[in-house]
Amino acid sequence: MKRIRTLLLGGKPCKWLFCGDSITQGAKHTNAHRDYTQLFAEHVRTTLGRGEDAIINMGLSGNTTRDLVEKFDWRVRQFSPDAVFLMFGMNDCDTRKVPLEEFKTNLLWLIREITANDGLPVLQTTNPIVPGQAPSREPAFPEYMAALKEAAEENAVPIIDHTSHWLALQAFPVGWMTDAIHPNAQGHAAIASYLLKQMDETAEARYPLAPAAFHFDGR
Repeated sequence: MKRIRTLLLGGKPCKWLFCGDSITQGAKHTNAHRDYTQLFAEHVRTTLGRGEDAIINMGLSGNTTRDLVEKFDWRVRQFSPDAVFLMFGMNDCDTRKVPLEEFKTNLLWLIREITANDGLPVLQTTNPIVPGQAPSREPAFPEYMAALKEAAEENAVPIIDHTSHWLALQAFPVGWMTDAIHPNAQGHAAIASYLLKQMDETAEARYPLAPAAFHFDGR
């Protein structure tokens, strides 16, 4: 995380790019509240006073690593980002739409291309699945999250492990979800909180983590 903190605390304005699926896009399930990338932008541009920084969200509902590889020039390269946050796996693992070995290959390709374009890749595991609610995803999901962590370790790039953080809570925070896989506004606040705490030790007071004792209302 030292390299990303260097960017955050440096004097040069930075471009922070987020890529992922509907979770990163913040599509529909936030109920018009801010998604985690927007909360990140508020902290960086307002709390930290980095008003010249650009925060770009290229998350797209339904996407996988395969989609980002195919559209890399448009969705990443054109922006010349300083840091690229990659949160994938929830759709890749759905009936193994993107087979695990291809998922690993795609991650490696993305890491290399981002680095070759003078950007810092930052991998993120995604929020976990509500237990028993997504049979087409749940069996394979742990393998794909493990692949993200392995890719980060093997390539010496930062990783924000949201999956492990959520699963370490006393109870699964079902009140942070709108359905089996999509976080609601509280879930996005939790994602932003954990991300910012890994990058910036002053973030905790700004985005305290909500309690986990919520109930799942089935929406």
